[in-house]
Amino acid sequence: MNFSCDQCQKAYSIADEKVAGRAFKVTCRQCGHVIQVKASGSPLAAAPRAAAPPPAPPRAAAPP
Repeated sequence: MNFSCDQCQKAYSIADEKVAGRAFKVTCRQCGHVIQVKASGSPLAAAPRAAAPPPAPPRAAAPP
């Protein structure tokens, strides 16, 4: 699993087996920021959200 510090962007990696099904906190060695990480691989505070689907096109008005 890869993640990075949301303050200084320092990249980290940890074996997936060690974090399976868990959430944990890691202190960044570079800046000291506490990074909250969940097992899915993205930090809780800076988890990138999946792009929302584009809005549906407007419906044409029915003819009078």
